[in-house]
Amino acid sequence: MPSPANTAELLDLVARSGVADDARIAAFVDSLRHAGRMPADPVRLAEFLVAEGLLTRFQAEQLLQGKWKRFNIGKYKVLERLGSGGMGSVYLCEHTLMRRRVAVKVLPAAKAEDPSALERFYREGRVVGALDHPNIVRAYDIDQDDKLHFLVMEHVDGASLQEILKRAGPLAVDRACHYMRQAALGLQHAHEQAGIVHRDIKPGNILVDRNGIVKVLDMGLARFFHDEDDILTRKYDENVLGTADYLAPEQALDSHTVDIRADVYSLGATFYFTLTGKPPFAEGTVAQKLMWHQTRQPRSIRLTRPEVPEAVCAIIDKMMAKDPAQRYQTPLEIVEALAPFTQTPIAPPPESEMPQLSRAAMASDGPRTQPATSPTAGSSQRRPTWQVSSGSSPGNATPQPVPQPAAPQPTTPVPNPAVARRPVEAAVPAQRQAAPAPQAPARTVPPPVTRNGSAPQAAPRPGTLTATAPARDEPAWEDVADETDSQRPSSRSRRNAPAGSLPWLWIVLAAGLLVAIVLGVYSLFSSGTTPRETTEGPRGPLVVDPQGGDGSTYRTVYSAWHNAKPGDRIVLRGTTDEPPVILENRDNITLEAEPGKTFVWKSPPNWSPNLRTKTLLDLRKLSGVTFRGVTFDGANTADRLVSIFDRCPGLKFERCSFVNFKKQGVYLYNAEGDKDRPIEFRDGTIKTGEKTAAGVYFDHNANAGYLPKTRFVTFQGVKIEGPTVPVKCLHPDYVQNVTLPEGVKLTQGN
Repeated sequence: MPSPANTAELLDLVARSGVADDARIAAFVDSLRHAGRMPADPVRLAEFLVAEGLLTRFQAEQLLQGKWKRFNIGKYKVLERLGSGGMGSVYLCEHTLMRRRVAVKVLPAAKAEDPSALERFYREGRVVGALDHPNIVRAYDIDQDDKLHFLVMEHVDGASLQEILKRAGPLAVDRACHYMRQAALGLQHAHEQAGIVHRDIKPGNILVDRNGIVKVLDMGLARFFHDEDDILTRKYDENVLGTADYLAPEQALDSHTVDIRADVYSLGATFYFTLTGKPPFAEGTVAQKLMWHQTRQPRSIRLTRPEVPEAVCAIIDKMMAKDPAQRYQTPLEIVEALAPFTQTPIAPPPESEMPQLSRAAMASDGPRTQPATSPTAGSSQRRPTWQVSSGSSPGNATPQPVPQPAAPQPTTPVPNPAVARRPVEAAVPAQRQAAPAPQAPARTVPPPVTRNGSAPQAAPRPGTLTATAPARDEPAWEDVADETDSQRPSSRSRRNAPAGSLPWLWIVLAAGLLVAIVLGVYSLFSSGTTPRETTEGPRGPLVVDPQGGDGSTYRTVYSAWHNAKPGDRIVLRGTTDEPPVILENRDNITLEAEPGKTFVWKSPPNWSPNLRTKTLLDLRKLSGVTFRGVTFDGANTADRLVSIFDRCPGLKFERCSFVNFKKQGVYLYNAEGDKDRPIEFRDGTIKTGEKTAAGVYFDHNANAGYLPKTRFVTFQGVKIEGPTVPVKCLHPDYVQNVTLPEGVKLTQGN
């Protein structure tokens, strides 16, 4: 369909696409007309819709090209394009019912037409779906929609090491050590659980979220997405960058027979990069780099960073030994070697290193809690110092800035399609020149980008949308499915490219003023269909009503949790059967049933076949969170009802019941409260069945690297009823300062 010639045609495309709420669109357009601010140019109107949070930038750009069909991949609505490359395209998507944000990777069309490749894709997808570790990007689902085969992954709110160093330069020594330690823990888990060799460890495949938690990307699927036709054949293409810089010597000779020690080498090369800002062999052709990895030693780190301890350099040297037998034999040995350098907590990464999304891509199905112009929208409200490498929860220490050596700000955006969430593709220079903003932006064809990802000669004005030539009616993602990693940046990197001659500060101020005017007009003339946060007085409770409500309630617990702030209260009504939910990294939130009533959290009707253990609720790294008046009902299909991991001081369950589970009602794995703020269970009931393992089970992993024991857990007024053993543990030595219900003893067993 041709590109819209006027605003009426654009609004018609929006309505036909189904990507936005018709009532909200109509109310906003009416407010513009009443205020005399309705633009005649469809590009200008699209910018207004993006600023208001009614469309994402990706959706707006597709609609401006005349594309309106199939903004869905299966049951997921497409919000933004996060990246595209030879390994496929990655999109930020939202589950249409759960409103859960995920990253969806679509299999390249050429791979989908190969039966053997397709079979391997699904087989390895099932393998990675079984991995569950805080330092691995989780895979939730693998499915097919018509001819599209896709993998659903965890959405990581952060940036890759490649992007972080592009923006801020080499890392401080302690920060690099913490990050490498966490990455090694993820690799060790995959190696132990599934015998997985990643085979493409590099800075672009290691993500750091806003809390400083490292996540290894593409775990298990590297065998598929980076087979010899994607690495060993293409490695001699001078336009393909990145892979050869971190490849183990033996992998260049035979990628099929390498073992975990190849990942150790690649992680060592990545470690080198984090401290120097360059790969071990930065110069030369791809063929030369592969040869030098086998025959040369890289330039000493201490020549450019004399403050790096010799012991750290020795660790990197051993990781990058040419002979695999001379390296660390497992990632766990790296963890142990880095222990002396990871004892002191580090601060979370600064906001300047973290990405941003368009407003609609940050919103959820409930009230918007961030203004459109907020520079940190979507980020954590509270960001204390974390001992991120050891998995401890937020402490009381004031976050301290991490010292880093000065480095020039990059001015060339380099896209990296491998990142699960990467809203800003490249650093925005601290000072830049931009062209004066026209009154009505003209439609422009995005300038070409060279194959190696260099910046174009001219770029659209920052913040503007572009409308290209008319396109066919086709799914919004099909036109990018076969791009290579470096063919072109996404819309966000084009948006942030330098341009013009006006100081950037004036552009920011003008954009902020425009958004403020639009929002003011909207608040005056529109009654609105989505509840908004007010600035006067305390915020009222967030209400969850899975059976529906008056438009001011949330349908799922997860969506309310996603919008909650410290100190908020979430009121729960009726019954929910949400799929397994993970709640993590939040403080001081109360989830409680309505007064005098019980909220029933039931087992979902259909469990994913990829789940090794069916658990209703996973809780990780929480502080001061309370559940009150909730009945967790496994319907005799759930293995566990509630699993608690890591430090969760002040976590409470008051008047909660745990019934109809197959294995354990409450499962604590290296879970830890504080002496003054234990994990508490008060005045509830746990009912075991004939075949259940235990009402409560304490598990641990002494080699996990984050927490060795479960401690400071109390049960007061809790009844554990049923025919099986009430409380079991894997080993009593790893359970300390635990108060059990009266008359209940701790029994050792599996």
